[in-house]
Amino acid sequence: IEWRDLAFLGLVALLPLYAAQFGVGNQVEQFALIERIRDPLFARGDFYVDSAAHLGQPRYYYAAAMAWLADATSLAAAVHIAAFLSNVILGVTSFVAARRFLSASATGAAATAAMVILNSSFSLGFAGYLNFDSYQPANFAIAMGLSGVTLLFLRQELAGTACFILGGITHPTLGVEIASVAFFAIGVAAIARDRSLNAIRPFVIPGVLFLVAMVIAWGLPNLGATSFRMPDGSFFDILAHRRAPHHYLGLDFPHMAWFHAALFLAGTAAVYGLAIRRLGASRERVALGLMALMVVAICLASLWFVDIAHNRVWVTAQVFRMLLLVKWVGFLLLGWLIGQWLMAPTPAHLVLAATLVSVNADAQPRAMALVLVTAAVISVVRPGKALAAILVLGTLGLSLYFQHRYGIDKQALRLAAACAIMALVYVMQLPGRCALAGAAGVCLTFVGF
Repeated sequence: IEWRDLAFLGLVALLPLYAAQFGVGNQVEQFALIERIRDPLFARGDFYVDSAAHLGQPRYYYAAAMAWLADATSLAAAVHIAAFLSNVILGVTSFVAARRFLSASATGAAATAAMVILNSSFSLGFAGYLNFDSYQPANFAIAMGLSGVTLLFLRQELAGTACFILGGITHPTLGVEIASVAFFAIGVAAIARDRSLNAIRPFVIPGVLFLVAMVIAWGLPNLGATSFRMPDGSFFDILAHRRAPHHYLGLDFPHMAWFHAALFLAGTAAVYGLAIRRLGASRERVALGLMALMVVAICLASLWFVDIAHNRVWVTAQVFRMLLLVKWVGFLLLGWLIGQWLMAPTPAHLVLAATLVSVNADAQPRAMALVLVTAAVISVVRPGKALAAILVLGTLGLSLYFQHRYGIDKQALRLAAACAIMALVYVMQLPGRCALAGAAGVCLTFVGF
């Protein structure tokens, strides 16, 4: 990773400050815990704050870290500083993963980072996002978890485990599940490559260290707890049916949400097959595919264990949140493909690449499918220039319609700024200082607006 890449990632990490949310959503509960740690008399007597602001409770470590940062600055500054740092980590690890696992060009890896930070993509379950506008423990946990995945796959097992531990301490559900899926995927890929169980030996000690850290962080502080255990029926009714059915009950998700997720999965599978054919099936590429396949399998299993069987463990696991790993793998692959198109860019491929990056939210899978089909037709059928232009312009027009219908305006503005920054830094043949000066100008003007 070069200095211009770091500059690009830093600028893109600033873009979510536009229309960032503060003091709404899940931050309502988190801010109360942060303020209690800062002031032991804050909201004294409040049932939730009294019970949740203790060592071993799910948000305690996050709240303690944010309280320390807020004491050094202010609560608002702490939230936005933490959001920026999490965005940088998320962007850097995605850039490195695209470069190292898929041999993506710098431009393609930059496109991956921009999409990971700024594009929410499909919303099945309303939780499987890679980033959130309302900064919360999940933001940092996802950034550290994906950093752990990248380092683990790069054979930096102890460094990856350290990232997994930080993610698991910040968010016990997401952190533990990301680490578990990553260890399983790389272990199976290693065994498949070496055809020996000895291939998993490098992951045994890191895996044990991670488990021990989670027991110390979450198990030991709760030993001897005497809190009331709610009956399974009441637990399911309150958590899954009343509190957040859009996170748990897959059979009740809107049909259109399933359609968008299926489009993304189909597009990801197609690009993955193309990448394997061109690049070969390395251990890391096989592990990426296994990771995505495993998440899809456990989400489908959840339809039985949660919706039908009402299994308490599966309800607590919220496995649909793990779709963030499928999105990450998909964005890595799209970045690789964009980089391939921009090696010797034609006007058609420039338009298609920009469409892939900029169309967002539930519009993104629709645009993704259109772009991939159009690119395949141009590559295989090789129509004349006039027909190719009609196909590309038709794809662009339909994608813009989908953006208007299913997309999110503020994400579109952020991604447009990111595309402009990426063009200045990577695509246009400008001197380095001029390119970065122009990119910084675009970013600061946008954030100022």
